[in-house]
Amino acid sequence: MLEFPSDHPVLRTPAIWHPHVERESYAVLLFRREFQLSKPSSKVQLWCSASQRFELYLDGVRIARGPSRADPMRWGVVKEEVKSLSKGRHVLAARVTNLGDHAGIGQMGGPGFFLLHGSKLDGTDQTIDSDSFGAGVGLEDGDVMEVA
Repeated sequence: MLEFPSDHPVLRTPAIWHPHVERESYAVLLFRREFQLSKPSSKVQLWCSASQRFELYLDGVRIARGPSRADPMRWGVVKEEVKSLSKGRHVLAARVTNLGDHAGIGQMGGPGFFLLHGSKLDGTDQTIDSDSFGAGVGLEDGDVMEVA
């Protein structure tokens, strides 16, 4: 498991949840964020976690899932390095599942959350944080309720 220095940006990244979904209940949420790169970028670092399960997609391709099982003192965060991104529009999306009362014994419960921090975009200090994502509620696989 990765150890973070106390000033690591992921520790200051806000965790989010859908404003109309109870954080303690079973839910499948979809988060999406478009971003533009003014020039190609290499070695983009993405740090991602969620209360129980997530799948992270970049431009429609799954690049990460997790988090690993953990305990409250050592929560799992997935680090994904994207080797290169072309100039132009890109989409990060995540499907986050919170099992609520249906969580197994080995799966921690607690309030639902999603957290993502991306850095080194455009070879600069440009970042993406989870508080800039839009959210929708997953009704069934493939069904999305649009939320403003």
